[in-house]
Amino acid sequence: MDMNDTSNPGSKVTNVLMVVAVVAVLVAAFNVYNTMNLASTGHATDDEGYALVEIEAVVSIIFTTDTLDWGAGAVDAAADYATLDSNAGTVTDGSWVAETDSLILVNDGSVNAVVTLDSGTVDADEFICSDDVSGSCQGTGYAEMNYMVSENEASSCGGTGVYPVTYGAIPLAASEETICPDFESDDSSDELALDVQLVIPKAAPPTSGSSTLTLYLEATSV
Repeated sequence: MDMNDTSNPGSKVTNVLMVVAVVAVLVAAFNVYNTMNLASTGHATDDEGYALVEIEAVVSIIFTTDTLDWGAGAVDAAADYATLDSNAGTVTDGSWVAETDSLILVNDGSVNAVVTLDSGTVDADEFICSDDVSGSCQGTGYAEMNYMVSENEASSCGGTGVYPVTYGAIPLAASEETICPDFESDDSSDELALDVQLVIPKAAPPTSGSSTLTLYLEATSV
């Protein structure tokens, strides 16, 4: 696509490629040992036989959808900013292609897990306005990178519920947030949906923005 194409007067003549991906990092895992003592029979002695069974508690999350990709687009000429929302499946005041999927997390391990999230050291200004040399994009207050969490299968976060249930700013590494303190491992209730909302100022420079959300997993007690 030609970044200098002026054939569309309804859009600002810049294109911003927006991609958000998610990865998981295992923080802690542990083994659970179940020892069965089996007394031997049919002998005149008091000897005992032992069988040791080792059961591994596996902490694991997979993503059936791990990327949100709005492609390239621009803010409409009459607007100050555009809003890209995966939960609503909409693009408002912009020419990006609507992303209708959520990031889907599945607990395929054998134990429940605590799940926390952050975006590393990249905030909304750096992600959306990173190549802004004029200074007209960063600090405008328009650039936002928000997220929300829901249960894709009922009761997937135990009785505690997920956080946040409405859009809030994606935290940096120094202030990671717990999105689910008790992510269930039962097959019928082990899916969470993570949605992202991007607010892109008209002053955003032509760039290919890509941000990675990091989920940290830690087994809960079993």
